Amino acid sequence: MDVDVVFGDTSVLNKIARLAYSFGHVARALGRVENLPEDSPDLKSYLAYAKPSFALMIKLWRELADQLGYDWDEIIDLGDERMAELIRDYKSRTGVK
Repeated sequence: MDVDVVFGDTSVLNKIARLAYSFGHVARALGRVENLPEDSPDLKSYLAYAKPSFALMIKLWRELADQLGYDWDEIIDLGDERMAELIRDYKSRTGVK
């Protein structure tokens, strides 16, 4: 098991736990943004609060991909393909064009 100076244990499970923790911060802030009026003075504060946690999540996902031996660019492309597939499936089921 590798040890990171900042996070300590770098096991896959530990990284997933840190991702979940970061996701909680992002979800809480963006959940509040969803319920605020567009002219709320708190809107920018919540978006600013979510940004570093969102950035950390992206970094952790990339590190996890590297640790698992996945190519990051390939993972992003695969995600784009999967999203397009889900959209096609949805449209074919619902008749939406």
